[in-house]
Amino acid sequence: MKFVTCPHCGHKLLGGDAGSCVCVKCNKCKGIFVVTIQKDSVSVSTAAEQKS
Repeated sequence: MKFVTCPHCGHKLLGGDAGSCVCVKCNKCKGIFVVTIQKDSVSVSTAAEQKS
C-alpha cells in the first residue's frame, strides 16, 4: 500500500494499492486531484490538467 499526499498543502489524501486510479478532493485546501498508483510510481495531477 502506498500513501499519497496533496501536492499543494501536504495533507494525506489516501492510501491505495497498485492499479488504483481515483479522483479525490483534499479536505484541507479543497483542491481536486486525479491519483494514479502503479507498481513503481504514483502520479498526482489536478482534475483540470486531466481535461486538457
